[in-house]
Formats: sequence, structure tokens, C-alpha cells
Amino acid sequence: MLAPAKINLRLEVIGSLPNGYHLLRMFNLTVSIYDEIELEFTKRGLKIEIDDPGIPADRTNTVFRAVSYFQMKFGRRFGARIKIRKRIPTGAGLAGGSSDAAAVIKALVQKFDMRLSDLDLEELAYQVGADVPYLLFGGPAWVEGIGEKLEMVSDFPELFFLLVKPPFAISTRNVFQAYQPASDLTILPKAVILNAVKTGAWETFCVNHLEKLVLARQPGMERLKLELLRQGALSSVMSGSGSTLVGIFSTLEQAEMAGKEMLNFQPELWVQVVKQDQPGAARK
Repeated sequence: MLAPAKINLRLEVIGSLPNGYHLLRMFNLTVSIYDEIELEFTKRGLKIEIDDPGIPADRTNTVFRAVSYFQMKFGRRFGARIKIRKRIPTGAGLAGGSSDAAAVIKALVQKFDMRLSDLDLEELAYQVGADVPYLLFGGPAWVEGIGEKLEMVSDFPELFFLLVKPPFAISTRNVFQAYQPASDLTILPKAVILNAVKTGAWETFCVNHLEKLVLARQPGMERLKLELLRQGALSSVMSGSGSTLVGIFSTLEQAEMAGKEMLNFQPELWVQVVKQDQPGAARK
């Protein structure tokens, strides 16, 4: 199985709840870099093997939580051995762990031939993590609330994206705990925002309310953002809570050339050229 990365081309913090969770409005895409997952059913037990020793393979792992919740909710008893080959970096704002969980949930639903509606699937996924419901489906979409409201978008243009990650991770929890909303916050209608795509006004479309906070704490990321623009990106925006920056390009050649120049600029970067993943395509 292949689990695609997610990028945010837009992330707005539009409110908060009494429990401390933030209400978001995001425009998401799944893109063509994937974790690779092997699922083998066994008689008993649940074992997760990950080729990155820095990622816990215990009960705190999102895949472990997904399988455990599936077993509890549907009363299914089975053992499993799950191997995960990480290609999506962690602490990068690319939702690799959530995508792994979504891929395993879909595999379990298929294995047991369960006739679940999209709403049932989303409710199951939401118990595992806020990004998991969206990653069950992928593609261009508005994601709102705390991840539970999905609205798919058609006719999004084919583009190429240069993902640039500095050699450090960022804690999502720490960023949201430190975030303070602007007093003059303006929330534009979605139709107005999507019109910016049609007119090529990418600087209007690409917004991340968390970016100012993160870049102030990590000034090297500000320099990377400016360098992406200098290399011809239509826009540059931080994905999620970082630390990945996304440069948008019209052609593959432009994105690849910019990637080479970014490595010349800072050799220790993780750099990857991707395009939009095709949701619903067979991922074996």
C-alpha cells in the first residue's frame, strides 16, 4: 500500500473551542510522495515495524491506534504485522503518520468486506486523528472545523510542487499552543479564494496563519521562503505547522531546476519535487 503526503496550500485559524482545539479552514492536496506499507494478518498480537528508529512503534503510533480502534468498534479479532517504510519526513507538516493510518483503515475495511458509508468511514478515522478523515479520500479539498468537515474541489489545475524541509522537525502542539490570532482577521468566502487560482493570484490563495509565528522562531525558514520565490516559484507557503515549505511551479522542469538551486543554497535540505496525487487510483 502507498500512503501519500498531504500539503496545505491554505491554512486559516478561524476560531477555537473551550477544550483548546483550534477551528481551521484549510485547502489540502495529496501529493506524489508515499510511505510504503505492508499489512500481514497473523493469529494474534499487533506488531508495527518502522524503518525510522525515531518514530515510536508502540500504542502511541497512529497506525496502532487505528487498528486498535477498528477492532474495538467492530468487534473484530485478528493479529497483524505491519511494516512501514517511511518516505515522508516526520515533523514536517506533511501528515505522514495520519496517511499511514488512513491507508490501513481502508485496507481493513476492504479485508472484512465492510459496507461503510463515507460518513461512517470519516467518523471512524476521526477517532484516530484530525487529518485522517481527509486522507481516506485525498485530492483537492477544503477541510474545516477540526478536520471533520470535507468538501472536495474539482478542476484544480495541474501543478508541480517543490517541497523543501530544513534539517529539523517542528512540534504541531507547541505551535498551536503559542499561536495568537490577529485582531484584524478577515475570512474571505471560499469562492473568492478559488477565483484567485483562476486568475493566477497565488500569493492571495496561499496563506498560512501559523507561518508568521514559525518563521519568527526559525529565521532560516524565512530565508528559504524568499529563496524559493527567487527561484521562480509562483508562491511559497508553509505546510501545516512546518517545517516544510512548498514552492508552486507551472512545469516539472522549473521545479526540478529550483530544487537543484535550493540544494546549492543549503546542502542539508530535504528537497522533493511532487505533483498532485490522483485520489481513488489503485495503490498497491
